[in-house]
Amino acid sequence: MNMKRTLATITAAVMLLSFSPAVYGEELISFSVEEETAPVANPHKGWVQYVYSDWDITSPEIGIKSNPTWKFTNVVYTRFPWSDIETSKGVYDWSKVEKWAEFCAENGKTFAFGIIPCDSGADCKDGYVPQYVYDEGCEYVIAKTSSFYSEDGVQRVPVWSDEIYISAVERLAQAVAEKYDGDHRIEFIDIRSLGNWGEWHTYGLEGSEMPSVDVQKQYIKIWADAFDHTLLALNVNDERYSETAEYAVSLGMTLRRDGLVGIEGCEKYLAPAYEAKLPTIGETCYGYTYMRDNGKWTDNKLTKAVKGGHLTYMALAGGVYDGYEMYKERTTAVTTLQNELGYNFVVKSASVAYDNGKAVITLKIKNEGLDTQHFDMRLKIAATDKKGRNARKICGKSFLIKSGSFEAGKTKVYTFTTDADKIPEGAYLAAGLSDESGCTVRFGNKHTVSNGCLILGKAR
Repeated sequence: MNMKRTLATITAAVMLLSFSPAVYGEELISFSVEEETAPVANPHKGWVQYVYSDWDITSPEIGIKSNPTWKFTNVVYTRFPWSDIETSKGVYDWSKVEKWAEFCAENGKTFAFGIIPCDSGADCKDGYVPQYVYDEGCEYVIAKTSSFYSEDGVQRVPVWSDEIYISAVERLAQAVAEKYDGDHRIEFIDIRSLGNWGEWHTYGLEGSEMPSVDVQKQYIKIWADAFDHTLLALNVNDERYSETAEYAVSLGMTLRRDGLVGIEGCEKYLAPAYEAKLPTIGETCYGYTYMRDNGKWTDNKLTKAVKGGHLTYMALAGGVYDGYEMYKERTTAVTTLQNELGYNFVVKSASVAYDNGKAVITLKIKNEGLDTQHFDMRLKIAATDKKGRNARKICGKSFLIKSGSFEAGKTKVYTFTTDADKIPEGAYLAAGLSDESGCTVRFGNKHTVSNGCLILGKAR
């Protein structure tokens, strides 16, 4: 006997058994799956549209009917002057918030916002704190203001450690929570009760000083105590103490950094949040066109900031027009990062095997995003027509994928077993993901149809 030839034959047979796909007897159908290269719109992640007026949605050029960036952005964001919301002590006008929240709900999006006490770029000498706070005796300074827009203004700014001001913030937090905590239209709410633009620094407000760490923690606890459900976000920056950021994270708040790209490396300040498996938020230091025109922009800087911060949400430039310009000129970068921001579930392989009257459907899915998903979701299988219509339930089983359980870079295999005769002749198999409210989560694959189902292929 030729032992060398026999050994080679045995080795080849073992390799064949090791690397051939499992066949369940009668028939194995392997589906062709392909990763999507166009931007995929998905909930609870991605580029964020910054809006400032109705023109951002009605404009013939940049409005929702003509601007392609509206198709893949699922979160809309803006900031409100505090005095526009609380018009007098304990009297709140929610109409501006409601306008945007309703717009988002009607268009399959969610809304995020912050309420700010001052803005060094605004022509508003009295600032944005409601007048009654000063009438009750809150101390203030007249700060010399400077910003991207102006260098020679003045603005009234509260003394941040004043107990009257802190009490007013507490009432505001409680009122916002009573109105919006747990509201599914709201994606997140910024804590912006302290500093210029509510960014927890006094840059641009000469004469105003940040309070002690203990006072900063007092603000954080006020908001944390008021909310039970809706995600809160705290701004971090180069002047912030890591102790304060870590305290916020310990209370379940996430972190955001306003200053990316323009200030290289500052995404590192988001580490306490993403290490705690909280979704991080980013915003550029200036608008895209300003940085482009002043030599501050490169796609590499943007990519480095997004990936280094493990971002789930990122501002699409400085506003809708600015974001549209960025998309037109940096299409590849915007598209690639839209899919990488947060989660991106890509089906890598799919098959159905028939044997002894049973059908075994197997999906191999990889999260190719930068972060996990921060919500519970379900994975289901159905028989449909070629366009995902006329869905027929073929398996009583669905997989609950818990929030935070499908981490970035991980691959998981899911198997569904059903009676073969439940799959009609000529039907197509479709896979679907949705959050617990029923909102569709789209796979990062081609052949995902309008209702969000991924058409795997003809089942029989």
